[in-house]
Amino acid sequence: MGYSIVTASAKVDGFGRQYLSKMSCLAYARYNNYIYQHTSSRGTGHVSKPYSKLLEEFIGMRSDEEDNSESSTPVTQSDYKKITFAPDIEKYFTQEVRDELRDMYFSTLKPASCEYDVAIHIRRGDVTGRQRDIPNEAYVKYISKLRKKYPHYSFCIYSQGDIKDFEVFKSDNMFFKLDEDLKKTFHDFVTAKVLVVGYSALSYSAALLSEGIIYCVCPQKKEMILSIGRKLSDWQPLE
Repeated sequence: MGYSIVTASAKVDGFGRQYLSKMSCLAYARYNNYIYQHTSSRGTGHVSKPYSKLLEEFIGMRSDEEDNSESSTPVTQSDYKKITFAPDIEKYFTQEVRDELRDMYFSTLKPASCEYDVAIHIRRGDVTGRQRDIPNEAYVKYISKLRKKYPHYSFCIYSQGDIKDFEVFKSDNMFFKLDEDLKKTFHDFVTAKVLVVGYSALSYSAALLSEGIIYCVCPQKKEMILSIGRKLSDWQPLE
């Protein structure tokens, strides 16, 4: 095969998008028997440069030991979407690849694991008026279904905004984490017993690392999570 080296293109984007791009690049490298060359992000949207560096250290990803060359072939965003939207996505994100990504992730210091049983990601803030802005009424329906299945579990909604925007969800055993620290939020997604993935690369990438039960908000197509990628076979759709 030779000395083919691939790397994810460095770009300024949100943490979830950047992490998913690097994950997809490593999965692409493993499938093709290429060398993965890690490229640090140029910056992370919505956070300061020092915190962006901490996020880079937080994920624990690193180049393969065989990478002793300066040359590489960047994997662009369109390339990684070809991986996350591939009908046979699990030929890339195999159990071995997900285990490797998980080992890298847990190789660095992490906050405490999620104290709630069910972590629900409701993306708000930067999606107003866009197709990914799923109304609260839809989430009320999803949560009702989950409460019937997990009557004794604690639930927590992770989102952005004012608590008054989430009044409709208030009930016993429902908690809220709004505009919380990004690293803690992401780690809660990874370590929760049950994760509900929203229309977001943040919770999607966490789901790839999780060993818990995964539900996906994908009301249009059961196998797709709009604009992010395709669900894995063991992820369950909410509709």
